[in-house]
Amino acid sequence: MTADKSSPSPSPADQMRLSATILALAIFVPSIYLGSSQIGLYQEPSLIAAVMITSGLACSAAAGYAWWLSFANGYEENSLVAAGLLSSSLLVMAHGLLTPNALYDMNSGVAVAGQLSSLAYLPAFVYLVVSRGQITRGQNWRFISSASVGLGLLVSIWLLIAPDALTPMKPKTTSTLIIIVIAIVVGLLTAAHFVDLAQKFRQGRSFGIGVGLIFTASVPVFFYFGGPYTAAYWWTHGMCIAGTGIVAWMIWRRTRETEIIADVFASMITEKPMQTLEVYNSPRIMQMLRALDDPNDPRVKQALQSSRLLAEVSQERGLDRNVVLPTLKTMIESLESSPT
Repeated sequence: MTADKSSPSPSPADQMRLSATILALAIFVPSIYLGSSQIGLYQEPSLIAAVMITSGLACSAAAGYAWWLSFANGYEENSLVAAGLLSSSLLVMAHGLLTPNALYDMNSGVAVAGQLSSLAYLPAFVYLVVSRGQITRGQNWRFISSASVGLGLLVSIWLLIAPDALTPMKPKTTSTLIIIVIAIVVGLLTAAHFVDLAQKFRQGRSFGIGVGLIFTASVPVFFYFGGPYTAAYWWTHGMCIAGTGIVAWMIWRRTRETEIIADVFASMITEKPMQTLEVYNSPRIMQMLRALDDPNDPRVKQALQSSRLLAEVSQERGLDRNVVLPTLKTMIESLESSPT
C-alpha cells in the first residue's frame, strides 16, 4: 500500500513530455555522433541525385498539400509549420538537382542549397513561436506563410540558374555554430509548442506534429560538422523526410476529421482563440466545447466568434484570463439551450 502511494503513475501529460524527450535524445545523439566521427562515405553521384530529387519531390508534395489544406481552412499554426517545411523541401530538391557530376558540374550551390534547406523554416517558425498566445497573429499569418513558401521557391530557382552565386558556410566555425544552434532551438521550441497543446487539449494530432518537428529539428546538426555523403548526411536527411511526412500526415488527418468526423470541435479548440483564453483551465468549458461535435451546428461558429471577441478584449485591456473565462462559460452555456 505504501509503495503504491509513494510511486504514483505518471500523468498523460508527463508521459507525453517523457516520450518527446526520449525521442529527441534518440534522434540527436546519433546525429551528433555521426557528424563528429565522420564515419561512412558513399559517393555515387547519379544515385545520390536521384535519392535527393525523389525525396525532395515527395516532401514538397506532402508539405505543399498540407499547407494548402491549412491555408484554405484557416488553420494558422498548421499553415505556418507546413509552409516552413515546404520551403525546406524545395531546397532539398534543388540540393539534389545540383549534385556534382550528375546534372551539374562541381558547384558551390549544392552545399548552399543543403544548408539553406535546414534554415528555410526559420521565418515561419520564428513567427509562430514569438506570436504564441497572441490573438492578433491572425492579421499576418497568411502573409508570413505565403512569403515563406515564395522565398524557398525563389531561392531554389536562383541556385539552379546561378549555382555558384553564393558561398556556403564553413563547417566547425563559431558563426556556423551560432546559426545552427538558433535553427535547432527554434525547431525544438516549435515542437514543444505542439507537444504542449497536445497535453492541454488531449490532441493526438498535435502531439504527432510535435514529434515530426523533433525529427526535422535535428537536420542542422549535420551542417556544423560537414562531411558530404557520410553516414551523418544520410541520417539527417532521413530524419528530414520522416519528420516532414509525419507532420503532413497529421495535418491531413486533422483536416479530414474536421470535415467528416464528430470530433470536429475537439480539433478546432487547439487553434486561436481558444489557446489565448487558456480554456484548458476550465474543465466545464472543455466539456461543453467537445459536446459541439457537428460541423453544421451553428453553435460551433457562434462559440468561436464569442471566444475570439473575448480574446481580443482580454488582450486589448489586459484582463486576467481567470476573469474572462467565467464570461465565456456563460456564453457557451447560453448556446446549449439554442436550437441546432
